[in-house]
Amino acid sequence: MENTFTPRQHFWDRILETTGAPGVHFEDYAKLKDFDCPEWSHLNRNDASEFTKRLIPILTKHLP
Repeated sequence: MENTFTPRQHFWDRILETTGAPGVHFEDYAKLKDFDCPEWSHLNRNDASEFTKRLIPILTKHLP
């Protein structure tokens, strides 16, 4: 649903390009894909914890 209403190239990529901010997009990492968003934008409690555990090592690679 997200890609239908806010295509990555028109929103996410543009924000990073405009701001120069670093970004981690879930579609770029196999470990972050395939989580179920029951209401299209948020994870349930169990998935949120697991997602965070997987995200932290990715984020630390992007820190100076």
